[in-house]
Amino acid sequence: MTENSPKEIRNQLFRFFVDELGVEPEYLDGGEPLFSTGRLESIDFVITMTFIRDHFGSEISLEKQNFNYLDTLNGIVETVSDSLNGK
Repeated sequence: MTENSPKEIRNQLFRFFVDELGVEPEYLDGGEPLFSTGRLESIDFVITMTFIRDHFGSEISLEKQNFNYLDTLNGIVETVSDSLNGK
């Protein structure tokens, strides 16, 4: 488990997307859609949820496991941060 600041969450997720899922860094500016554009596939979504659970010790609620919350790096960081802070 790592530090829970939004900056650290962003850094860890950025490295994960680049190193593990092969996303080019220029697509991780924060607001670029990752899943709805097809840049990442549904299996990548499952891998991302598993990474979040294992790395941050956070389970994202089912109601937030959709593109409204988890399609961009910004959205993922915010959702993980909220989950870790009990929101």
